[in-house]
Amino acid sequence: MGATLAGVVVYYAVCFVVAFFFVAVIGPPAGLLAPILGLIAWLAVFWGAFHAQWLGARRMVVVARHILLVPDFLTAAFDVKLPDFPF
Repeated sequence: MGATLAGVVVYYAVCFVVAFFFVAVIGPPAGLLAPILGLIAWLAVFWGAFHAQWLGARRMVVVARHILLVPDFLTAAFDVKLPDFPF
């Protein structure tokens, strides 16, 4: 569970940093680049934590993301307001 939490934190940190700094440099395409680099960082966390191959790490990320959709749906169902991110 710690690797999943670390992966999510790293994903959002990379997305925020890339979107924040690269929007000034390359403009709107940074919005597309941020999730891609965030996903690569999340894969790297799983790859390092579990010593898995990249394909195995990708499968773990897909499963973790599906599990993390449950809180997303619950916050939407109960109209919980969370901060907006630029991506």
